Amino acid sequence: MRSRHYLILSCLLIPLCIRSPLPGSSARADSPATPPGGFSFDGAWDCNGNFVRSGKAHRSKYVGRSVPGDAWTELVETDIEPEGYVGRYLIGYDAIKKQVVELDANNAGYAIYTSPGWQDRTLILTSTETVSYSVPRNRFVFETKSADAFTVTWETNGGSEWAAADRLSCRRAENAEELSTSVYLQVHVQPGQKFSNIFSRAIAYKVEGVDDIVRRVSGTAEYIVSESSPVRIALDGKFLYDGQPEAKGKTEIKDQGRISCWEGKCAVATDASGLLYNAGIWGSPPTQPS
Repeated sequence: MRSRHYLILSCLLIPLCIRSPLPGSSARADSPATPPGGFSFDGAWDCNGNFVRSGKAHRSKYVGRSVPGDAWTELVETDIEPEGYVGRYLIGYDAIKKQVVELDANNAGYAIYTSPGWQDRTLILTSTETVSYSVPRNRFVFETKSADAFTVTWETNGGSEWAAADRLSCRRAENAEELSTSVYLQVHVQPGQKFSNIFSRAIAYKVEGVDDIVRRVSGTAEYIVSESSPVRIALDGKFLYDGQPEAKGKTEIKDQGRISCWEGKCAVATDASGLLYNAGIWGSPPTQPS
């Protein structure tokens, strides 16, 4: 179920690449990679459908945005039914090879899809490589008839014929409150981005037979992102604590902020207001507004 589901999610992000060409490339308004009639996948979408063979429901929320530099478009997908899955995808248009390229990565592995582009109001993307899961050759068929709606069908081919396995109908969300609240707390960083943090920590010691000791330490930090994935963020940091010489080292943040590592040594993160959201203290983000 996870393997098939993983691929279904990736289909929804490919068309986003049309407005964000790869570095050094260009896409004309009449390019096969350009959606018809000014259609764009940017923004928020509500998607409803079903798995064809089992008849079970499939509902998701999607948010698309352009990442720094407009070289790629990122789509974050949050499943509502069945719940629990969050996927992140990067999409671009290769003007040299004249094809849409989608890089699909999460904890199930990764997949690559390509397409010659839109033909009329239909876009067909076919798998070229999948890793870490077993699935037949597969493709996604997109159709759009208005600026605020599209459909997508996931098809597999185990021999000589394509057969539908999943269908979704997506409509543009009417307002921001319809978005899954967890989307806003997902990390969206890219290698090379810089962040700063001003901190103040209270440290308390309590030992039987000794008076309690409480002290406060403060300082500043500067971070440069070196690696970014849905499960791990790596940063090169520079720190200035009050009264201490400058310190430099590598910080890693894992499991939605629950785990913090310094120079390869990991521990439970205790910062309530650190650089990133800490799900260990504040809990996993809810899938719906309360």
